[in-house]
Order: sequence, then C-alpha cells, then structure tokens
Amino acid sequence: MVANTYKIKTFGWTTDAMFHPFKGFQLHTRITLQSPKYGGYSFDTSWKSYSFKDMIVTKTSKFLLELDPRYSVGPFAVWANFRYYSKQYVNVGNSVFFKGRWATFGGMSYNVNKNLTLSANVTNFLGQTGAQGTIPSSDTVEDASGLDGTVLAGNYILPFQIMFSAQI
Repeated sequence: MVANTYKIKTFGWTTDAMFHPFKGFQLHTRITLQSPKYGGYSFDTSWKSYSFKDMIVTKTSKFLLELDPRYSVGPFAVWANFRYYSKQYVNVGNSVFFKGRWATFGGMSYNVNKNLTLSANVTNFLGQTGAQGTIPSSDTVEDASGLDGTVLAGNYILPFQIMFSAQI
C-alpha cells in the first residue's frame, strides 16, 4: 500500500442554453471544454518511482456535449437525452483510454390525472457497447501494448433497457 496525495487543477468552460422555438418544445444544450490534470501526483515503490504530474484525470473527458429535446402537449410528454463524452483516460499514466462515445436516454410520460403519471423510459437506445470508467489493473501501466488481447475487468456501458413506471 502506498500513500499519496495530489491536487487536481483544471481550466474549463461551460455554455448552457435553453431554446423554446415553438409551443410545447424545448431544447436544452450544454457544451463543456475542460482540461483537468493531476498536480504533484507521484510516489515511490521499492522497485520504481512514478510521477503523474500534469496527466489528464481519469474518467474525465476534455469535451462534453449534451442535447436534451423535450416536447409536451397536454398531459403527454416525450423527451430524449444525448450525451457525448470525448476520449477518457482509463489510467493515471494516460496510456490506456476509451474512445469517445454517446450515452442515450429517452422516454415518454402521460399524466392520467393529478395523482397518477405513467411513464416509459429507455436507456441506451442507440445500442452503444463498450467499457467506461477505469480498469484497476492498468493504473501504473506505461506501455499499453501489453494489454492488447487480454481480458480486463472494468465497468461497462449500460445495456439497452426499457423501464415502465407509475407515479402515484
């Protein structure tokens, strides 16, 4: 076990906008540009010294885009959420990464009356596959070519799913 302390420094910009082009329709958009980096992240082991200063923080994209259209008419509403995450580093050495990907959600709801709302929600309706997050065994890997073709444990993107609910 190696104890270490580090700081995260970043520079970023977020633009958030809401559009109402016609009655019942709204479009929320958000664009984020950021560059979160580790500051002073280093440690020594009995066999090697590691320094991850100025490496991009894991599980964080430099570019994020979110598009949220919603349309409502009377008691009925339909919505979607499209989120794009640019390349994300898996390990602190920035030698392993996941390519950019979309996360998609959507749904519809119907207000039966003031006490009951029925809804259906869909996750991953574009059928994205792959991993996200980190791969714990890769943290100090400096040359990722040795990982090609090997089985690794990690977190995976949510599968396609449909959920029905009633809110009383």
